[in-house]
Amino acid sequence: MKKNMIKGFVGIMSAVLLAACGAEAETTNESSQTAETAGDKIAQIQEAGVLNMVTSADWPPYEWHLIENGEDKIVGFDIAIAEYIAAELGVELKVQDMDFDGLIPAVSTGKADMIMAGMNPTPDRAKSVDFSDIYILETDVILIRAEDAEKYATVEGIEDMRWATQKATVQEEFIQETYPESYLQSVGQWGTAILSLKTGKVDGILMVDAVAEQYV
Repeated sequence: MKKNMIKGFVGIMSAVLLAACGAEAETTNESSQTAETAGDKIAQIQEAGVLNMVTSADWPPYEWHLIENGEDKIVGFDIAIAEYIAAELGVELKVQDMDFDGLIPAVSTGKADMIMAGMNPTPDRAKSVDFSDIYILETDVILIRAEDAEKYATVEGIEDMRWATQKATVQEEFIQETYPESYLQSVGQWGTAILSLKTGKVDGILMVDAVAEQYV
């Protein structure tokens, strides 16, 4: 397989803060209240002894399933960071895997404490959850079949592409806005998109480069 970059489109990866509350505070008083809310949430986590994290574990090298000695484990870069956070809090880390579009509802309804899943901070998402500082930057690429390398060698060549990407992502939003007339398959798990590409149901998948490399 081969991947081609879309000009100027950069994916920004970020984790959600432990405090799952509203948008960024605009005044000193509101900032203080936000800090108090975060402190209260951390205290609740420490009292419970568990940090409940949700992710979409189909995003290697950040989070994915690994079968080791017959045991299914969720591993990756984000998981290592989450383990460090849990250790700093002195609590156990519990990780639940779910579709990407279910992550924010899980935190905003209190079913989970934290998301780590390569999630971009956006104004709409910030209405429901608070974000940490950005800790990694990625470039979005298009994953295509090797035999289509010449067909999709230019930005102009992809205008009639049949797309696949993950539901509720910034990649989905980009395709909907940039190629509104194009076929788009929005899926819950990346594995479904990869299968659609391999079987010819779609022509390209929009995803970040590090993850595309892993699927290749």
